[in-house]
Amino acid sequence: MTQALNWIPVRGECMWPALRAGDLAEWISLPTSPPTGAVVVARTAAGLRAHRVIARAGTSVWLGGDNDSVLDEPVDSHAILGQVRRVRRGGQILEPYQWDRGPTLRGRARFLLRAGAGALAGWIRR
Repeated sequence: MTQALNWIPVRGECMWPALRAGDLAEWISLPTSPPTGAVVVARTAAGLRAHRVIARAGTSVWLGGDNDSVLDEPVDSHAILGQVRRVRRGGQILEPYQWDRGPTLRGRARFLLRAGAGALAGWIRR
């Protein structure tokens, strides 16, 4: 049986450094529910989203970006399309051990600094 492969573009900074704006994330369907900590692609009200599984309860799954302080709205487990397997970055295909090291303090600090700089720039424009 042939495994269907799917790629989605990555936008935003909430999963940096694991997933970066401009990356393409390849996801594969899974026969079972992905484990906590896995990066998955899910269909949400906002569209397709590549985020990490934070928690599960029954058929509800909570996802979140590595650098977000607030979790996404819970999705039904059927909304999870698959788990991110590889990432295409700058013409290279990266295997999981090369791109996913989990949430990092450096990523969170970068995200907060960029968000703070944006807020400061908006305040200055007033």
